[in-house]
Parts: sequence; C-alpha cells; structure tokens
Amino acid sequence: MDIQEAQIYFPLSAEEDARDKWEEMLFEHKQFFLTRPAIPKVFRSKLKKIQQQYAAFECITEDSFEPESITYDDFPLSNKVMECFQQMFYYRGRFKQDVLRCKQSEDIHKVVNQWLNVELAHAEKWSFDYPEDLEKPIVSKAPDPMLIMGAIRQWDENEGKSFSLLKKDFDVLPKALKDELKRLSLLLKLNG
Repeated sequence: MDIQEAQIYFPLSAEEDARDKWEEMLFEHKQFFLTRPAIPKVFRSKLKKIQQQYAAFECITEDSFEPESITYDDFPLSNKVMECFQQMFYYRGRFKQDVLRCKQSEDIHKVVNQWLNVELAHAEKWSFDYPEDLEKPIVSKAPDPMLIMGAIRQWDENEGKSFSLLKKDFDVLPKALKDELKRLSLLLKLNG
C-alpha cells in the first residue's frame, strides 16, 4: 500500500494525532461487534475494512500497536439445550470483553474469527430442516436472550432435554424457540 492509497483508508489531517485517530476508528468498529448479532459474512466484511485501515495507519505513521496476549482453548458446547444456551451466553460475553481489549487489526481478527467459529458450532447444534412454508426469520435480528431462556425453560421443564428432542418436538415448541431454531438454521445455511 502506498501513501496515496493509505490516505483513502486512513484520512488524517495535519492537526490530528494518528494514534488517537486509529483508536477512535477502532472504537467505532468495536461498537459494531458489541451491538450486533454475529453474522459471519457481515463480521468478516468489517474485519477486512479494519485490516485495510490498520495497514493504512501503519503505512502513514510507520507505527504500530503491540499485540495483546489473547489465547483460546476449546469452547465445548453441551448437547443439552439449556446448558448449551448458557455456555454460548457466557462465551459471547468473553468474546465481547476480548474485543474491547484489542488495539490492532491482528488481535481483533483473531478474536472475531474465534467468536464466529463458536457461533457457527452453536448454530450447528440448533440446525433443523424446518418446513419451507413457515415464515422466514430475520437472521440479523437476535431475539432477547431472556425470552429464549424462558421458552427453553417452558419446554425443558428442568429435565435437561437434548437438541434431538428439541427438533423432534418442533411442532409443540413455544413460538420463541421455534423462531430461534429457524433463525440459527438459516444463519448456518447463509454461511455455507
């Protein structure tokens, strides 16, 4: 990337501090990740933009931010619906905290890609070939987690029911749970 191209991705006026400008731009991107449902194609597009802007920042300033020490182990997901839902809720919180720690492109790329991998593994658990005549959900609109948890509790009755039983019971599920099954199944299809 040359200086002219870099100025397209990282417009910097003479009175602006480059590091402050980068942190401001990154803050806006972080807000995006923190406030929207994790949709792989959308998040990956945002990552590409961040990478271009950070490369432009480095080109213009010949400066960089030290990488954070962010490492991940496995993210197991239970076959019990309620347990899996609670695990995913916890993992999302952890990924969001890690997004806030990021200072540069490589870090945020690592965090968001790991987050997406876990989201897709979670969606895979829920994946279901629901009848085509049903209303298609809006993938980009995540439901209130408390609403989903309430629907799971209503269906589960503290029995620790599995995903196979959830899919078998599709016709009698609370509407919120049906909608989440459809939304996550469609998310998986759109990614594939």
